[in-house]
Amino acid sequence: MASGWFGTVGIGYDWQFGGRWVAGIFGDGQFGSIKGTLQDPLSGVTGTLKLEDSWAAGVRVGYLVAPNVLSYVNGGYSGALFSGVTLLDTV
Repeated sequence: MASGWFGTVGIGYDWQFGGRWVAGIFGDGQFGSIKGTLQDPLSGVTGTLKLEDSWAAGVRVGYLVAPNVLSYVNGGYSGALFSGVTLLDTV
């Protein structure tokens, strides 16, 4: 179970070329304070964890199937920063 808050910001740019083709770049970041507990079902070890932030960046390529319908694929990189790992209990 986890609780907390988070926000997100994003930026990107797309351009259309060759009539119906679209290419773009994007980046986004999430930030906040989400705290939770986790337990390993095999060992019984329980701990706490806090998600500090996460991010993604990449590219996309698409094709305009209709004037207001874009079919596309994304590729890129994402990551996350966790902190506060604390063991609470062992069985």
